[in-house]
Amino acid sequence: MGISSRRKAEILIQQGRVRINSKVAELGDSADPEGDKISVDGIEVSREKRVYWLLNKPRGVLSTCKDDKNRLTVLSVLPQIAKATRLFPVGRLDKDSEGLLLLTNDGDAAQALLHPSLETKRVYDVWITGLFGREESEQFATGFRLPDGHTAPMLIEDIDLNSLIPGKARVRLQLTDGKKRQIRRSMELVGCKVDRLLRIAMGPLGLGSLSSGQSRLLTRTELKDLRRYTEQRRRKKSTS
Repeated sequence: MGISSRRKAEILIQQGRVRINSKVAELGDSADPEGDKISVDGIEVSREKRVYWLLNKPRGVLSTCKDDKNRLTVLSVLPQIAKATRLFPVGRLDKDSEGLLLLTNDGDAAQALLHPSLETKRVYDVWITGLFGREESEQFATGFRLPDGHTAPMLIEDIDLNSLIPGKARVRLQLTDGKKRQIRRSMELVGCKVDRLLRIAMGPLGLGSLSSGQSRLLTRTELKDLRRYTEQRRRKKSTS
């Protein structure tokens, strides 16, 4: 409902500041947002209208809503009409990376796309300098041991060599769980330098022809696909 994160909501409940109808809520209680009166600190709250913006994040923009150094954030590049709603980015792309980023106020959709156990597929186009072939592809499929843990397998979907510039290539890869700067660090381990990194798909969403720095609301079809995906992942998590 736009009041707090899930973790902070638990604290509010434990402090006795949340009521369902006239009863002080306790952890584990259920409520119907359509029929029950839910209040925090005596103020009734209501469900926000769910909003979904698809952004092609440009290089140099931070995947956050606020920055204490006044650097460009993803909210900075959204149209003014989008800023009327409390939005947050679903997942992150580092400052030097580009591509698909969903901004929404739908926590359920965010969890469906981000929870590691649900293995949402992300697809990236990576332009590199270096030699990349079968051996490197097999290493990505096995994963790499990084200081913060072993990476999950990464599938190489396609390798497009630049016939005009030896040592240059575009690699399309897929992963389901990512550590910080995982692709860049993994490429370094096989002797390749990342020149550009672009996310082109995440779960049921694709970047399509959206230009760098441009954003738009999800289409009706995309919304339907995202809601179906969210429900499927919710059921998967509840049975796992």
